[in-house]
Amino acid sequence: MGNDSVPGTEGFLSKALKAAFLGSSDYVFIKDTQLVYRAASDSVAELVGLPSADALTGKTDMDIFPQALAKKYIADDRELLATGVPVCGIIERLPDVDGAEHWTQTWKRPLYDDSGKIIGLYGASRDVTDTIKLEEEAKNFRLYENLIKNIPGGVGLMHIQDGAFYLDYANEGCFRAHHFGLEYGKQFFGSRVIEGVYQPDRQLFFDEYEKVRGKENAQGSVTYRVVDEDGELHWACVRFRPAYENDGIRYYYASFTDLDEQKQAEASLRDSRDALKDAINNSKVQYFTYFPDRHRVEIYALNNHYSQLNTVWENFPDSFLEQARPNTKDENAYREMVRQIDDGADQATCTVQMLYRGVYLWLKITMTAVRDETGRTVKALAYSMDVTAQKNAEERLRRERVRIKTLEGDVFEAYSFNVTRNTQIDLQTADAALMITPVRDEVVRQALAVAPPIGDPDSETRQVMLHVANLIPDGKDRMLYLATFCGQGLRNAISSGKYETGIRYRRLINGAVHWVSCSAEVLPDPESGDMIAFFYTRDINDQVIYEKISNQIIGRNYETVSFYDVQTGIFFIKSTKDPLDATFNGIRFETALKAMAEKAILPAERDEVLKKFSIPAIKNALAKKESYVVYYSKNERSEALPGRPFKRMRDDVFYLDENRDVIVFLLTDVTEIFEQERENR
Repeated sequence: MGNDSVPGTEGFLSKALKAAFLGSSDYVFIKDTQLVYRAASDSVAELVGLPSADALTGKTDMDIFPQALAKKYIADDRELLATGVPVCGIIERLPDVDGAEHWTQTWKRPLYDDSGKIIGLYGASRDVTDTIKLEEEAKNFRLYENLIKNIPGGVGLMHIQDGAFYLDYANEGCFRAHHFGLEYGKQFFGSRVIEGVYQPDRQLFFDEYEKVRGKENAQGSVTYRVVDEDGELHWACVRFRPAYENDGIRYYYASFTDLDEQKQAEASLRDSRDALKDAINNSKVQYFTYFPDRHRVEIYALNNHYSQLNTVWENFPDSFLEQARPNTKDENAYREMVRQIDDGADQATCTVQMLYRGVYLWLKITMTAVRDETGRTVKALAYSMDVTAQKNAEERLRRERVRIKTLEGDVFEAYSFNVTRNTQIDLQTADAALMITPVRDEVVRQALAVAPPIGDPDSETRQVMLHVANLIPDGKDRMLYLATFCGQGLRNAISSGKYETGIRYRRLINGAVHWVSCSAEVLPDPESGDMIAFFYTRDINDQVIYEKISNQIIGRNYETVSFYDVQTGIFFIKSTKDPLDATFNGIRFETALKAMAEKAILPAERDEVLKKFSIPAIKNALAKKESYVVYYSKNERSEALPGRPFKRMRDDVFYLDENRDVIVFLLTDVTEIFEQERENR
């Protein structure tokens, strides 16, 4: 028997469907073609803040929802009524009456009459807020996990249990901070983490943990060393603070930092007011800094020679010149030097006579500009060198005028000739090879091009010039010498009012290449009126090496400044804070290196450091880059620092210049700098 035969079946089903449809916990609703609510579940009324579903009847979305949201619903409904295409399971945002955000999954279908005409629509929305939130949390967790994994710095999670440190988690940045490969670093997870720390530094972790244990907001910090896969030591720092407690165990967040790069430490060294104090204390070179915008000079370290000078000069240079009392010519020269720096010159220099403690001294002053990122001169690094002895010697030579004195001091060669007549050669030299070494064809060709002969091409004066040029190995230096000191060059200088000239270059002296200075002075002969030229050549090898070392280390502070002469194999110490180092000065490099290693380097590192300091290793490294840095631990503890760590030393090694025959060593104690860097971080 069919349902149609059951009395009241249609009414029964209508009531049942209405009760199930409108009593649902889902958001169920029916709208007519004007999009007016004809019926809805109580859950919809509750969502929009109405007392019952009956209160929804006759209302539209514009009456119950925010305007922007209502417009969106109306547009969707009109499209459904126009096309008859159902809406199946779209995710929509649906705020409730108190503004809280809800997410629903919505289905909508058209209502048809018996003729198939659309007379409205019905729909149901299910609250999927919890599902959406869970998906969002999962997405955020994945993003957070990816962020932690790829963060540049090292982060981790640690705890201590039964007296042992445990590493529970570490990102890839943690391995990079320790110079560990991923596979190598994984072995230190768990209770083996302390094994990745250099053995002498392990106790530092336990000591620092004791300081912060039980303190809620305390932060621990340890600077320590690790050994990488190749056995190399690296510096790192860990900071840790309480994270949470679980089953009575306190866990700590940890951040790890690579401390090998000491850029900040080097900047601190360069800016230190104590830089070079020991190196210059007993010299006649005085460093100072000039600040153009304030016309102020500051002297960070006075040497013994100028111990009674003021260390600060305001209203510079007026205040200084008032006390130094130079003559008018020298005062003008000094002011011109300062003016050039004020006007933006890269470097300026002058040689003047100044009064100090009742005595006039000849000083050579050089100022070098230091600029900021905009190119503005913010200061000038300067030094003055006492050249009184040199000036007095020149004065004595001028008084002698036409007479060459017996070679003395650093003058190893002197000669004079009559420029007017190109005759009257007078030569004295300590270089026995000068006139007996055959002049190379290359030198003759170069002389013909640069300095064509005046008169007799085989004159004695020209032969001296050619033999000197023959001993100059560098082609550019040779051309400069020929152009400056040939007869025509001197005549050109005289015609322009220049009676003195000089150059520096490198030449062979008894088989070894040295820096020399050659000066020429042209004076009139009072009897004949002829112009007489006097040449003086000095061996300035030590002076140039010292100047170049000084220029390299200006603004820095070093334990020891030394160099190795590649040509002779001898090791020299120019300055040191350790008086015992003087015993290594002037001996064979290999002998000095072995003795210093026995004295100063930790036994565990000694063999490796000796390999790094071997001359072949140094030359190989410097063939690839300009500077070679070697770190090692000194066999001496730093008493002033917590934990009394072994002193950590840094030796910067580089060629003095492009000639590559002098290797410079600059030794720095960076133990305290590592501690300062830790505090800075």
